[in-house]
Amino acid sequence: MYGHPAGELPNADPPEEVVRHPDFFFDNTLVAIQVENTLFNVHKYQLMKSEVFSDMFKMPRTEGDAEEGSSPQRPIVMKGIPASDFADLLKVLYASLFSSNQPVPDAALLIPAFRLANILNFSELRDYLLPLAEKDLSDVEKIEFAREFDIKDWLAPAHMRLCLREKPLTTVEAKKLQCLYKHGHY
Repeated sequence: MYGHPAGELPNADPPEEVVRHPDFFFDNTLVAIQVENTLFNVHKYQLMKSEVFSDMFKMPRTEGDAEEGSSPQRPIVMKGIPASDFADLLKVLYASLFSSNQPVPDAALLIPAFRLANILNFSELRDYLLPLAEKDLSDVEKIEFAREFDIKDWLAPAHMRLCLREKPLTTVEAKKLQCLYKHGHY
């Protein structure tokens, strides 16, 4: 090694090109997002799964202008969304899709997560959550879900199962259904 410039090896082959793994080389850039009075710091690569965020990040910006979301002092401000719903979306988004024992979100988490996945166009997340909703929601919840997200195929079967089941509607179920029909959501 003596007599060679630092870092050079005699007769060394040229270095091979190093490539980034397509699935496991993550952009660890964090994006600050304010929802209501809550700040979130989220990995940009997770947000890029959303068509809405992806398009936002591709927009040209003024040189020298700090990018929106680049710090907690300059967050992306999202209005009209409850912070708890955004947190639910992130819980589902960050659950490992590679895990064999991935936790199945319950209805209280699934519905707001699907709502925001739909609004923000996280198509893969929507595709993942929809069959879970169909499998795990009660018939009354399916009717609510189908009405909110315009899934007409779910309505008739859920209504039929409610009509044919032996157990009568609970007071809570009846109130939910009455509220749906009272406000013209039928």
